[in-house]
Amino acid sequence: MPTKNRLNKVNGNLNEKAFLKVTKQIEGRGVVVVAMVNRTCAECDKIQLFVKKLESGWLKKLPNLVFFYGYNETTVDKQVDDNGRPIPAKKSSEKALGDSNIFNWPLLPDGHGYAIYTSPTDVTTCTDDFNHAEFETIIIDTLRRFNSSIRTLPNMGARKKFIDGGGTGIVVETSGNTKPSKIHDCENQIKAYGEKLRIPIYFLKGLGENMTYYINGKPMVKLAGLNFDKLLKKVPA
Repeated sequence: MPTKNRLNKVNGNLNEKAFLKVTKQIEGRGVVVVAMVNRTCAECDKIQLFVKKLESGWLKKLPNLVFFYGYNETTVDKQVDDNGRPIPAKKSSEKALGDSNIFNWPLLPDGHGYAIYTSPTDVTTCTDDFNHAEFETIIIDTLRRFNSSIRTLPNMGARKKFIDGGGTGIVVETSGNTKPSKIHDCENQIKAYGEKLRIPIYFLKGLGENMTYYINGKPMVKLAGLNFDKLLKKVPA
């Protein structure tokens, strides 16, 4: 996809299906990310830094990404840093993050967060309680996996939604200490099955290294480690 029009600033009150047209246009060829930067959230500076990287030319290195972003001034409560310490909220009068146009969108009702489309009907939203520092990593991981059977869950809250919603699939959990090469090896094991593997696969950065097969939100098979071949032997045919 050409770089032109792949980085867009949006504002105003958009409806839930506002990005449906563009997701249909690039279906099968890329990922659409919609990010809401909140002026009252100090941690949202990390999203803004990613936007600046894209503006400075980094977008050319991510040829399968279409990125929309906008600004919101809804007061965000309970902001803490990586050590759990409270972060003072920015005053909405500060203009460091851009102009004063407001972006409102029903899929991000908490005033900040992001949504990742891998198809017009497959969207993962991350709102309110999310790790801003991992925002860039989640996008890169999703881009790497988008044309495979592997999907990315952005945090533990997304896994809870998957379970509470009665989801069926295999959740592969890695930790912050898991080496990237180990994750890639597991991904390659999964990709080797190609279309023969009809079970949805989700990768999640959590607390440990394990894999769980869920049926309708219920854990049926759980295996420590990242040996996907071994897990499949325990999954009912």
